[in-house]
Amino acid sequence: MTANHSTNTVLLFEHFATLATAPDGIARLRELILQLAVQGKLGTQDAGDEPASVLLEKIKKEKERLVKSGEIKSDGKYEPIKEDEISFPIPKTWQWIRLGELTQKIGSGSTPKGGRAVYQENGIKFIRSQNVWNDGLYLEGIARISNEIHQTMNFTVVQPRDILLNITGASIGRSCIVPDNFDEGNVNQHVSIIRTVDKKIRSYLHYCIISPYFQNRIMDVQVGMSREGLSKKVLKDLLIPFPPLAEQERIIAKVDRLMALCDELEARQQQERAGRLRLGTASLTGLQNAEGPEEFGRHWAQVCDAFDLILDCPENVAVLREAVFHLAVHGRLMQQMSQDEPAEKLLERIRKEKERLVKEGEIKREKPLEPVLDAEPPFAIPDSWKWVRINDAAKIVEYGTSEKAMPSTTAYGKNSVPVFRMNNIQNGKVIHENLKYLPNSMEELPRLYLQNNDILINRTNSYELVGKAGIFKGEDDQYTFASYLIRISFFPQLVNPDFVNITLNASYFRTSQIEPQVTQQCGQANFSGSKIKNALIPLPPLAEQHRIVAKVDALMALCDALESRLKERAGVQARLAGAVVKLVAG
Repeated sequence: MTANHSTNTVLLFEHFATLATAPDGIARLRELILQLAVQGKLGTQDAGDEPASVLLEKIKKEKERLVKSGEIKSDGKYEPIKEDEISFPIPKTWQWIRLGELTQKIGSGSTPKGGRAVYQENGIKFIRSQNVWNDGLYLEGIARISNEIHQTMNFTVVQPRDILLNITGASIGRSCIVPDNFDEGNVNQHVSIIRTVDKKIRSYLHYCIISPYFQNRIMDVQVGMSREGLSKKVLKDLLIPFPPLAEQERIIAKVDRLMALCDELEARQQQERAGRLRLGTASLTGLQNAEGPEEFGRHWAQVCDAFDLILDCPENVAVLREAVFHLAVHGRLMQQMSQDEPAEKLLERIRKEKERLVKEGEIKREKPLEPVLDAEPPFAIPDSWKWVRINDAAKIVEYGTSEKAMPSTTAYGKNSVPVFRMNNIQNGKVIHENLKYLPNSMEELPRLYLQNNDILINRTNSYELVGKAGIFKGEDDQYTFASYLIRISFFPQLVNPDFVNITLNASYFRTSQIEPQVTQQCGQANFSGSKIKNALIPLPPLAEQHRIVAKVDALMALCDALESRLKERAGVQARLAGAVVKLVAG
């Protein structure tokens, strides 16, 4: 072996762990192994090997014999390989060769007349692109056709030790070797059969096909192709870096060992990750479900003891966010203060304020909502708190405008009013992005102008997104909102809108207030304004609302910092891995 190629192998092993722990590190490591293999950089050369040219001459003569005997058809002459076609240098004993010169067959199958309608429970295996994976032929759930149809599709018949390659769609480039014990089957038009003249080269050729080099070539020639995908003509002209047979066997052995090591590392990483997730979920769930201060303290101590381990995983940071919201709405995040005005009296003050606005004509009188029954609340809350219906705590609950908005300010110029829509509600906030516009002369204005700290809720969307809420932070009387949203306004001197936003984004609200009452219509989930008005929220004393919001803000900032740290670390690992790949690949 050459010193340079030996160095590549040493570097690969030295930096194996660095690559493995980077984001998508194992996948990148597998790609690097294959790339080094097809470039002849895994340190497998031997001066005593018979050159690849000798094997290629044998393959050429055998192919000529098969053509002469009528067993296969001639595929004509191949163009000489030009210098600008060669992607990288290869060892002296290797040779560049076109794929078609190594094969006795390259061709895709077809779908029988009738398509899926002719598939049956038993019969001949019918291989489609979803059955072809780089690590093997997956036969679970495979389609089957009758023997009669099989007999009419001779040119699509698969043999043991064939190489299969997906040639269309999202899985283009995926490839496998047909096992030696395969009995019989056919392929459809999305899969190409590559049948080598010498079966002994199939394993190396398969590794070459799934290597980054060959996959990149597939993507290069795919640009501008018709929807049919990779044609036989394109495939047969692609170049293969071809080693001596003895070296192919050593390459396969070394790649197999390295891939097995990747499998082991991947399994270990998955186990460690699953362990961190279980630990984080168990610890934070225990914290949420603590019955009293003593039990809460015990679980909090457990979280603190394993803090670095638990929060070394992005998914656990999301669990921590949910735990904070859970504790906040259950009254377990802050200690209750005896001097705080109870929520019962606060609610009475809200009623009086609403009555005053009714008398002044600012809002309309509404029919009183039903009292909250003892069986309705989904969980217990502190004595100084009170379960209330949203409309009893709110100033107003109303739909947005159904006027068709324009995508830019061109139509209305300086008179344009930005309109928030469903996509603007993200992560408990109203995002000022991708806005549309209406004229400020619209009849529903100024009534539907948003005010700072208004809350918007999706009333219709996909099932997962209906009920999503966010709080508006911005200038008064500058923005409006679409009819797919519901606006909830509060008396800020009596209710902290940020606290209500926390309750609407806590898991309890979705599971107990939204999901049981969602209706489905024309593929959309719906949650009406009347249901929003009747939904239950826990209302603490006003002073405690402020304390809870301050605490949640501080803890959310901590979660943001944790996620930022994890993202930054992942970025550093990715850049380091990229540098290592360049170093090792030479």
